[in-house]
Amino acid sequence: MTRFATAAPTYSVSTIAAGLRKRESAHKTTSVLFLVGGLAWLVVAIAFIASIAWIMQFGRRGRALMPAGSWSWYYMMTALVAGPLLFLLEYITRGSFLSDAADEYKDYGAVSRHMMGRGMAFVIFVEMGLWGPRSILSAFRRFSGSRSMAGADRDAAATIVANLLRGGDGLPIGAALAGMQGSASSDALAYLAYYDWIGISKCGDRVWVLSDAKRALNA
Repeated sequence: MTRFATAAPTYSVSTIAAGLRKRESAHKTTSVLFLVGGLAWLVVAIAFIASIAWIMQFGRRGRALMPAGSWSWYYMMTALVAGPLLFLLEYITRGSFLSDAADEYKDYGAVSRHMMGRGMAFVIFVEMGLWGPRSILSAFRRFSGSRSMAGADRDAAATIVANLLRGGDGLPIGAALAGMQGSASSDALAYLAYYDWIGISKCGDRVWVLSDAKRALNA
């Protein structure tokens, strides 16, 4: 299996495998940052919404609409209502809430767009609130993806990369997986694609090492 890898003079299988694990570790760290940052933003967003509702109770109109309560009570109620709604909206729109609203906004005439100006301001406000759930859901998707790749053979993946580096501009998939067992090679190939080491042609017959991955090996 390593006779192909040794044909690449610059990178050994062990060197490439170390690079794979380094990127995998960075991916996990980024996922944790997404989760922590998303939670922090969600706390701030809920606090902002709760503060507006809390302040409204002291106004002339607000006293007729808003129940009297402490800021902490408003925060808890907002978290129970707005929190799940934000997650549900982000799950439904898949990160395209603002772009979808903007596309619909462009379809209206000039007069209608002027009348809907405040509506777009509200859309932007909601979009900002979605940043937290979006980051949290992205983190969980990344965690799930990492778990699904946990069983891949890193040395097999490193051998594929070495084969591809030997091929220069890429190789047919059969040549890239030469000398490897089917299940191990397919798992390793999926691992490399998930962590953005390789590109695969649309018809799935050719594979190559991405430029960013080459730079990572040289770092």
